[in-house]
Amino acid sequence: MKKLTVLFAAACLLLASCASMGGAKEPLDQGFYPIGEEAESSVEIIVGPDLLVTGIDQGQDFSLNLFGSTVQGWKAKKSPAQEQIFRLAPGVHTINVKFDNGRQYALMSNTLVVNIVEGNQYKISYRIDGNSVFYEFVNADTLEPATLDLDALYGKSESTMSAFIGAVLNPTMDEVGQTVIQENDDYLLTTYPGLKFELLDKKTGTTEKGMRTFVTDFTMTSGTVYLCITDMTDKDEFLNSDYANNSKYVLEVTACDRDTATYTYVKPEDKAGQTVKFDVRVKE
Repeated sequence: MKKLTVLFAAACLLLASCASMGGAKEPLDQGFYPIGEEAESSVEIIVGPDLLVTGIDQGQDFSLNLFGSTVQGWKAKKSPAQEQIFRLAPGVHTINVKFDNGRQYALMSNTLVVNIVEGNQYKISYRIDGNSVFYEFVNADTLEPATLDLDALYGKSESTMSAFIGAVLNPTMDEVGQTVIQENDDYLLTTYPGLKFELLDKKTGTTEKGMRTFVTDFTMTSGTVYLCITDMTDKDEFLNSDYANNSKYVLEVTACDRDTATYTYVKPEDKAGQTVKFDVRVKE
Protein backbone atom coordinates (compact mmCIF):
# COMPACT_ATOMS: atom_id res chain seq x y z
CA MET A 1 0.00 0.00 0.00
CA LYS A 2 1.31 3.43 -0.80
CA LYS A 3 2.29 5.63 2.08
CA LEU A 4 -0.28 8.29 2.82
CA THR A 5 0.05 11.67 4.48
CA VAL A 6 -1.37 12.08 7.99
CA LEU A 7 -3.96 14.73 8.66
CA PHE A 8 -4.86 15.64 12.21
CA ALA A 9 -8.15 17.50 11.91
CA ALA A 10 -8.92 19.77 14.84
CA ALA A 11 -12.51 20.29 15.90
CA CYS A 12 -14.04 23.22 17.73
CA LEU A 13 -14.11 23.92 21.46
CA LEU A 14 -15.77 21.22 23.50
CA LEU A 15 -18.87 22.05 25.50
CA ALA A 16 -20.46 20.17 28.39
CA SER A 17 -23.51 18.06 27.62
CA CYS A 18 -26.20 17.06 30.07
CA ALA A 19 -26.30 13.28 29.48
CA SER A 20 -23.99 10.41 30.35
CA MET A 21 -24.66 6.95 28.99
CA GLY A 22 -23.13 3.51 29.26
CA GLY A 23 -21.41 1.52 26.54
CA ALA A 24 -22.63 -1.06 24.07
CA LYS A 25 -20.54 -4.12 23.26
CA GLU A 26 -21.70 -4.96 19.73
CA PRO A 27 -20.76 -2.59 16.89
CA LEU A 28 -23.71 -1.09 15.07
CA ASP A 29 -23.65 -2.14 11.40
CA GLN A 30 -24.87 0.73 9.19
CA GLY A 31 -24.38 -1.23 5.97
CA PHE A 32 -23.22 0.10 2.62
CA TYR A 33 -23.35 3.79 1.73
CA PRO A 34 -25.20 5.17 -0.20
CA ILE A 35 -28.08 3.40 1.50
CA GLY A 36 -29.93 1.06 -0.82
CA GLU A 37 -27.03 0.76 -3.24
CA GLU A 38 -24.28 -1.81 -3.55
CA ALA A 39 -20.91 -1.99 -5.30
CA GLU A 40 -18.93 -4.83 -6.82
CA SER A 41 -16.39 -4.30 -4.06
CA SER A 42 -16.62 -2.45 -0.77
CA VAL A 43 -14.32 -1.50 2.07
CA GLU A 44 -15.22 -1.70 5.76
CA ILE A 45 -14.74 1.33 7.99
CA ILE A 46 -14.91 1.12 11.79
CA VAL A 47 -16.08 4.24 13.61
CA GLY A 48 -14.61 4.28 17.11
CA PRO A 49 -16.43 5.09 20.37
CA ASP A 50 -17.73 8.61 21.03
CA LEU A 51 -17.86 9.51 17.33
CA LEU A 52 -20.75 10.40 15.03
CA VAL A 53 -20.59 10.34 11.25
CA THR A 54 -22.65 13.33 10.15
CA GLY A 55 -22.15 13.15 6.40
CA ILE A 56 -20.47 11.16 3.63
CA ASP A 57 -19.40 12.65 0.29
CA GLN A 58 -21.14 15.92 1.17
CA GLY A 59 -18.03 18.08 1.13
CA GLN A 60 -17.00 20.32 4.02
CA ASP A 61 -19.65 21.13 6.62
CA PHE A 62 -19.22 24.37 8.57
CA SER A 63 -22.66 24.35 10.20
CA LEU A 64 -23.24 23.92 13.92
CA ASN A 65 -24.41 20.43 14.85
CA LEU A 66 -25.60 20.77 18.41
CA PHE A 67 -28.00 17.84 18.43
CA GLY A 68 -25.73 15.13 17.06
CA SER A 69 -27.52 14.52 13.76
CA THR A 70 -26.00 11.68 11.73
CA VAL A 71 -26.16 10.34 8.19
CA GLN A 72 -29.77 10.35 7.03
CA GLY A 73 -31.24 6.85 7.26
CA TRP A 74 -28.65 5.49 9.69
CA LYS A 75 -29.73 3.66 12.83
CA ALA A 76 -29.29 5.42 16.17
CA LYS A 77 -26.49 4.24 18.46
CA LYS A 78 -27.49 2.63 21.76
CA SER A 79 -24.93 4.76 23.56
CA PRO A 80 -22.17 7.24 22.62
CA ALA A 81 -19.55 4.57 23.34
CA GLN A 82 -20.92 2.11 20.79
CA GLU A 83 -18.72 1.54 17.76
CA GLN A 84 -20.18 1.56 14.24
CA ILE A 85 -19.29 -0.17 10.99
CA PHE A 86 -20.14 0.95 7.48
CA ARG A 87 -18.89 0.23 3.99
CA LEU A 88 -17.90 2.39 1.02
CA ALA A 89 -16.76 1.69 -2.51
CA PRO A 90 -12.97 2.03 -2.94
CA GLY A 91 -11.73 5.48 -3.90
CA VAL A 92 -11.55 9.01 -2.52
CA HIS A 93 -14.37 10.11 -0.20
CA THR A 94 -15.18 12.85 2.29
CA ILE A 95 -16.39 11.80 5.74
CA ASN A 96 -17.76 14.35 8.20
CA VAL A 97 -17.17 13.24 11.77
CA LYS A 98 -18.04 14.73 15.16
CA PHE A 99 -17.01 13.93 18.74
CA ASP A 100 -19.79 13.31 21.28
CA ASN A 101 -19.25 11.14 24.38
CA GLY A 102 -22.52 12.02 26.12
CA ARG A 103 -20.78 14.45 28.50
CA GLN A 104 -18.89 16.59 26.03
CA TYR A 105 -19.30 17.27 22.33
CA ALA A 106 -17.72 19.24 19.50
CA LEU A 107 -19.68 22.17 18.14
CA MET A 108 -19.11 21.29 14.49
CA SER A 109 -18.24 18.29 12.37
CA ASN A 110 -14.80 18.01 10.81
CA THR A 111 -14.27 16.82 7.25
CA LEU A 112 -11.76 14.07 6.48
CA VAL A 113 -10.75 13.52 2.86
CA VAL A 114 -9.81 9.85 2.69
CA ASN A 115 -8.46 7.37 0.17
CA ILE A 116 -9.67 3.82 0.73
CA VAL A 117 -8.19 0.84 -1.07
CA GLU A 118 -9.89 -2.48 -1.77
CA GLY A 119 -8.74 -5.25 0.55
CA ASN A 120 -8.04 -2.97 3.51
CA GLN A 121 -10.04 -2.12 6.60
CA TYR A 122 -9.99 1.37 8.11
CA LYS A 123 -10.79 2.97 11.45
CA ILE A 124 -11.76 6.48 12.56
CA SER A 125 -10.56 7.47 16.02
CA TYR A 126 -9.80 10.63 17.99
CA ARG A 127 -7.63 12.14 20.67
CA ILE A 128 -8.25 15.16 22.90
CA ASP A 129 -5.66 17.84 23.60
CA GLY A 130 -6.89 20.59 25.89
CA ASN A 131 -10.14 21.91 24.45
CA SER A 132 -9.59 20.45 20.97
CA VAL A 133 -10.34 17.06 19.52
CA PHE A 134 -8.21 15.61 16.71
CA TYR A 135 -9.49 12.93 14.34
CA GLU A 136 -7.51 10.19 12.64
CA PHE A 137 -8.43 7.89 9.76
CA VAL A 138 -6.00 4.98 9.50
CA ASN A 139 -5.53 1.55 8.00
CA ALA A 140 -6.79 -0.71 10.79
CA ASP A 141 -3.97 -3.24 10.32
CA THR A 142 -0.92 -1.07 9.60
CA LEU A 143 -2.11 2.12 11.34
CA GLU A 144 -0.92 4.09 8.31
CA PRO A 145 -2.90 7.32 7.88
CA ALA A 146 -5.16 7.45 4.83
CA THR A 147 -6.22 11.09 4.86
CA LEU A 148 -5.41 13.97 2.56
CA ASP A 149 -3.51 16.79 4.23
CA LEU A 150 -5.84 19.73 3.54
CA ASP A 151 -3.38 22.29 4.92
CA ALA A 152 -0.84 21.06 2.40
CA LEU A 153 -3.42 21.15 -0.37
CA TYR A 154 -4.23 24.77 0.45
CA GLY A 155 -0.54 25.71 0.45
CA LYS A 156 -0.38 26.27 4.21
CA SER A 157 2.21 23.68 5.28
CA GLU A 158 5.96 23.66 4.74
CA SER A 159 6.24 20.55 2.60
CA THR A 160 7.68 20.99 -0.88
CA MET A 161 4.39 20.49 -2.70
CA SER A 162 2.47 22.72 -0.30
CA ALA A 163 5.05 25.49 -0.62
CA PHE A 164 4.83 25.17 -4.40
CA ILE A 165 1.05 25.39 -4.34
CA GLY A 166 1.16 28.42 -2.06
CA ALA A 167 3.88 30.31 -3.92
CA VAL A 168 3.35 29.36 -7.57
CA LEU A 169 -0.21 28.11 -8.08
CA ASN A 170 -2.51 29.86 -5.63
CA PRO A 171 -1.75 33.44 -6.73
CA THR A 172 -2.83 32.59 -10.30
CA MET A 173 -6.18 31.11 -9.30
CA ASP A 174 -9.00 32.86 -11.12
CA GLU A 175 -10.47 34.23 -7.90
CA VAL A 176 -7.09 35.70 -6.90
CA GLY A 177 -6.10 36.92 -10.35
CA GLN A 178 -2.37 37.53 -9.89
CA THR A 179 0.57 36.78 -12.18
CA VAL A 180 3.58 34.75 -11.03
CA ILE A 181 7.08 35.29 -12.42
CA GLN A 182 9.68 32.51 -12.32
CA GLU A 183 13.07 33.66 -13.57
CA ASN A 184 16.70 32.63 -13.86
CA ASP A 185 19.60 33.64 -16.13
CA ASP A 186 18.23 31.68 -19.08
CA TYR A 187 14.43 31.75 -18.86
CA LEU A 188 11.50 33.90 -17.80
CA LEU A 189 8.39 31.82 -17.09
CA THR A 190 5.22 33.85 -16.56
CA THR A 191 2.05 32.13 -15.39
CA TYR A 192 -1.36 33.77 -15.52
CA PRO A 193 -4.89 33.00 -14.33
CA GLY A 194 -6.81 30.68 -16.62
CA LEU A 195 -3.89 28.19 -16.72
CA LYS A 196 -2.05 30.30 -19.31
CA PHE A 197 1.73 30.78 -19.48
CA GLU A 198 4.52 32.41 -21.49
CA LEU A 199 8.10 31.11 -21.59
CA LEU A 200 10.82 33.50 -22.74
CA ASP A 201 14.19 32.06 -23.75
CA LYS A 202 16.49 34.96 -22.89
CA LYS A 203 19.33 33.70 -25.07
CA THR A 204 17.30 33.38 -28.29
CA GLY A 205 14.62 35.95 -27.52
CA THR A 206 11.96 33.35 -28.40
CA THR A 207 8.66 33.37 -26.51
CA GLU A 208 6.39 30.32 -26.38
CA LYS A 209 2.79 30.49 -25.19
CA GLY A 210 0.24 27.92 -24.14
CA MET A 211 -1.56 26.32 -21.24
CA ARG A 212 -0.30 24.59 -18.14
CA THR A 213 -1.37 22.38 -15.29
CA PHE A 214 0.03 20.76 -12.18
CA VAL A 215 -0.64 17.18 -11.08
CA THR A 216 0.14 15.70 -7.67
CA ASP A 217 -0.70 12.36 -6.10
CA PHE A 218 -2.92 11.77 -3.06
CA THR A 219 0.11 11.74 -0.76
CA MET A 220 1.33 15.09 -2.07
CA THR A 221 4.90 13.83 -2.03
CA SER A 222 5.46 14.41 -5.74
CA GLY A 223 4.17 16.81 -8.34
CA THR A 224 4.55 17.47 -12.05
CA VAL A 225 4.11 20.63 -14.13
CA TYR A 226 2.94 20.34 -17.74
CA LEU A 227 3.59 23.21 -20.18
CA CYS A 228 1.75 22.65 -23.44
CA ILE A 229 2.36 24.89 -26.45
CA THR A 230 -1.17 25.28 -27.81
CA ASP A 231 -3.71 27.72 -29.22
CA MET A 232 -6.34 26.43 -26.80
CA THR A 233 -7.64 28.99 -24.31
CA ASP A 234 -10.48 27.08 -22.62
CA LYS A 235 -9.48 25.42 -19.36
CA ASP A 236 -11.93 22.55 -19.57
CA GLU A 237 -10.93 21.78 -23.14
CA PHE A 238 -7.27 21.76 -22.15
CA LEU A 239 -7.72 19.62 -19.04
CA ASN A 240 -9.77 17.11 -21.00
CA SER A 241 -7.11 16.90 -23.71
CA ASP A 242 -4.09 14.59 -23.79
CA TYR A 243 -1.89 17.29 -22.29
CA ALA A 244 0.44 14.79 -20.63
CA ASN A 245 1.65 13.52 -24.01
CA ASN A 246 1.25 16.80 -25.88
CA SER A 247 3.21 19.01 -23.49
CA LYS A 248 6.56 20.16 -24.82
CA TYR A 249 7.87 20.72 -21.29
CA VAL A 250 7.26 18.35 -18.39
CA LEU A 251 8.91 19.29 -15.10
CA GLU A 252 8.93 17.45 -11.79
CA VAL A 253 8.89 19.73 -8.75
CA THR A 254 11.88 18.74 -6.61
CA ALA A 255 12.19 21.68 -4.20
CA CYS A 256 10.36 24.88 -3.26
CA ASP A 257 10.87 27.29 -0.37
CA ARG A 258 8.30 29.87 -1.60
CA ASP A 259 11.10 32.17 -2.88
CA THR A 260 12.59 29.63 -5.29
CA ALA A 261 11.36 26.56 -7.17
CA THR A 262 13.55 23.76 -8.47
CA TYR A 263 12.47 21.33 -11.17
CA THR A 264 13.84 18.22 -12.86
CA TYR A 265 13.18 17.92 -16.58
CA VAL A 266 11.17 14.96 -17.86
CA LYS A 267 10.68 16.57 -21.27
CA PRO A 268 12.16 17.56 -23.62
CA GLU A 269 14.03 14.28 -23.74
CA ASP A 270 17.41 15.89 -24.43
CA LYS A 271 17.15 17.61 -21.03
CA ALA A 272 15.65 14.70 -19.09
CA GLY A 273 17.23 14.43 -15.63
CA GLN A 274 18.64 17.96 -15.66
CA THR A 275 17.59 20.38 -12.92
CA VAL A 276 16.59 24.00 -13.31
CA LYS A 277 16.00 26.54 -10.55
CA PHE A 278 13.89 29.71 -10.70
CA ASP A 279 13.44 32.68 -8.41
CA VAL A 280 9.71 33.08 -7.71
CA ARG A 281 7.80 36.31 -7.25
CA VAL A 282 4.30 37.67 -7.69
CA LYS A 283 4.14 40.43 -10.29
CA GLU A 284 3.38 43.80 -8.73
